[in-house]
Amino acid sequence: MKSSLSLGKFLGIPIALNLSWFVSFGMVVLLLGWQIYPVLFPQRSWQLYWLLAMLGAVLFFVSILLHELAHSLVALRLGIPVKGITLFIFGGVSRLGREPARPMAEFVMALIGPLTSFVLAGLFLSLWGLTEFGNGPLPVLWQWLAFINLGVGVFNLAPGFPMDGGRLLRSFLWGISGDYRWATRLAVYTGRGVAYLLIGAGLLTIVGLDWWPLSAGPWQGLWLLVIGLFLDGASRQSYLQAQALDYLSGRRATDVLAWDVAQVERGFPLPATPSEGLLVVEDGRVVGVVLPIPNRKGKGRQPTLTAGEAMVNPWRVPLAAPQDDLATLLERMDTAELSWMPVVEEGHLVGVVRRERIVALLRGQPFWRS
Repeated sequence: MKSSLSLGKFLGIPIALNLSWFVSFGMVVLLLGWQIYPVLFPQRSWQLYWLLAMLGAVLFFVSILLHELAHSLVALRLGIPVKGITLFIFGGVSRLGREPARPMAEFVMALIGPLTSFVLAGLFLSLWGLTEFGNGPLPVLWQWLAFINLGVGVFNLAPGFPMDGGRLLRSFLWGISGDYRWATRLAVYTGRGVAYLLIGAGLLTIVGLDWWPLSAGPWQGLWLLVIGLFLDGASRQSYLQAQALDYLSGRRATDVLAWDVAQVERGFPLPATPSEGLLVVEDGRVVGVVLPIPNRKGKGRQPTLTAGEAMVNPWRVPLAAPQDDLATLLERMDTAELSWMPVVEEGHLVGVVRRERIVALLRGQPFWRS
């Protein structure tokens, strides 16, 4: 997701296009403009084919964006920070600052995406109905968009974690067991099973198996194969994350404690472009935190600030206690977009926890290397 183009913000949520999105966009345009319209309307102009194909592709990806926006808006309503939405070759993904804290929260957040796709399917079906379900070029476009949104909604309900259906399954298992990590592992296993089914269906279609619902061409089979491989990879990554959280939940801040962060007094003059955070201390107590430049507003405008002028109160920055587990601390750092966190006991600094030390701890475990 690193090779992405920013489209700005919508309702405060950053929107980006991954470069792989253009492949999917081109495939939709080719499907409509090179296959569907020339076959259905052989006497019409090529200009009309490609115009409607471009319109269909744009409306399809607007539909995907609305699907993801629904997830993100519900997440914000539930108090879960949203880092942004990225559209890519297989659709879209909402990047959340943390996982839901309750099963019902995840259930609602996962369900709203497919429901949005079903509503959009109904909207395009209504537009098709306004043409009396005609067979002209524009009615065919409304028909195609109605069925493609219906397909997106149904496909996302498949129990393939981390898709919406997999998250619905996890929320159900989580709710009946009370064990979040057990529910995650079981949902991941189910997701990998769905991935293998897609891979098998794709291979059978590629070799020409001609029975419903696999009566499709090799290109459709290749697409199923690629989606299955992607879902398997995403499920593997989710399982690795679950294992990592299991491991980190049993480790404390004191296991990775470090002292490699600068401590200064209030009158310390800041460099013009400080890239590392600083702790402002008095008599061994943390009285403020100077955030790194990317995390501070007005960066670079007043390079002669002192630490006391630039610091924020420590309660506005996540602080760790020595016995806090590393899974919780990593989540706090992700939410605050920090690479380190002060560890404080009774107001006194006892060290810092750095993200890279947590990652180094994980890399030494067998499950991370496998």
